[in-house]
Amino acid sequence: MLVALMSSAFAAPTVTVEGACPGTGTILVEGVTPGSTFATLLGRDPGGFVIAGGPCAGTTLDLDAVVRNERRMADATGAGAVMMSWPAAACSGYVQVLDMTTCALSSAIPFGAPSGDSWVVDVGAPIGSSYPVLGMVRTSDDGVAVAGGGGGNAWLVQVDPTGEVVSQSTYPMYSAAGLAATSDGGFLLVGEMTSYNDPTMIRVTHTGAVTWMSQIDHGYPEQGFYAAFEVPGGFRVAGIYDYGFTSDGDPTWAAITIGGGGNVNGMDLTLDGGTVSTGEGSYGSPAGDYNTVVTKTNAGGATVWSRSMGGAGYDWSDDVAALADGGYAITGWTTSHGGGGSACWLGRLDSAGTLLWATYYPGFSTSACHEVLETSTGGFVLAGTFDSKAALLELDAAGNVLWANSYGNGTAYAAVEVDTGWAFAKNDSGALSVGRVDGLGASGCEAPMSVTAVTLPLAQTSNSPYSSTVPARIPAAGNATSAAWVNTSECL
Repeated sequence: MLVALMSSAFAAPTVTVEGACPGTGTILVEGVTPGSTFATLLGRDPGGFVIAGGPCAGTTLDLDAVVRNERRMADATGAGAVMMSWPAAACSGYVQVLDMTTCALSSAIPFGAPSGDSWVVDVGAPIGSSYPVLGMVRTSDDGVAVAGGGGGNAWLVQVDPTGEVVSQSTYPMYSAAGLAATSDGGFLLVGEMTSYNDPTMIRVTHTGAVTWMSQIDHGYPEQGFYAAFEVPGGFRVAGIYDYGFTSDGDPTWAAITIGGGGNVNGMDLTLDGGTVSTGEGSYGSPAGDYNTVVTKTNAGGATVWSRSMGGAGYDWSDDVAALADGGYAITGWTTSHGGGGSACWLGRLDSAGTLLWATYYPGFSTSACHEVLETSTGGFVLAGTFDSKAALLELDAAGNVLWANSYGNGTAYAAVEVDTGWAFAKNDSGALSVGRVDGLGASGCEAPMSVTAVTLPLAQTSNSPYSSTVPARIPAAGNATSAAWVNTSECL
């Protein structure tokens, strides 16, 4: 009641929007308390969301939910501005300003009509049950390319921004789990030649034609590659090791970065030209069963630092993102929460690899996350599966959930940012589906999920630097074959 009386006793702020939508825009605010904090709140639809905590607890907004909260300081006249690069998703939302001193609210301002460029399509490319990981990159036309494998062959599928499949090719490799876009407009597929053996790469042109194949051998059975990036003069590729390759596919070094019998499941390029990699390893250290390992290497593959972290159960990591502030985010699944079943988790590390915090997301019989991306506001997007439903979650910089949606049966193994929001690739009953959603997670066939972040207590230890070696290259050759899987629309 006190908040309601305070809100009505003060003049309402005013808000206007300048600039194109989608495009770059500025939210201009006037009439807030001079020199105080105001919040610019973004919602998807009109509604009656009630603020639960803080100085304005109990205030009812004209929004259905708050999916983004930008706080700024007003100047001495009570005015302020918030500059944003608005995706098309924002054009179907509403903005409202809250004076954090008086709790007075502006009107909720709509941004126009929905963009109409969100969809989920069933591509039909087969995905093998023993190696269901997918690689995904954004293409130069703002479409996506996805690599995977099933039926004894690897494949590459390209989908344009409208959901139309523009090319489908298969390759003589058991499966592809990672994909890199190359500077000439082509791609590098990485995976394995046979099931859980013979790490292999295939470089292809933008049309999918094979340029070269490279297969390596350490002299013993070795699981395939999982991730790849183009770097000056060649490629960085992740598997059991962190590898360096020339632009022609010749191995230059292979550095152990996980240890404890584990694999590199995820890798990202770092600001200094090196990489950060993560995976499961260090059995029983620092605690419990298999633990997450994160290792930073320089451009030549030498270890800068390596950390293990875990709790009482399994703590598995599938992906890592190098962040704009020099820190890192990791995601995967954990049983250390003690609640039974696996749960998606997110960990935040500083630039030295020190674990700052970790959260998990309970409320489901089982969940796991396989991709983490940083948002323009310093938060995160996670892709994974929650109770056998493919899902995306957007989180703020502290790991709190802004929105969470599921998109039909399956597991979202990969995601990328596109101009209008996010795109994802999922395994739907052994076949590929690709989705494109707006910046608030809408696709036309999403189902909102109720997800809450809970602190995950993990211990952390440091690891000694690992060794490196140079594997041998094995001659490999093959050609692309056109594919014609049946493509149908789930939601267009």
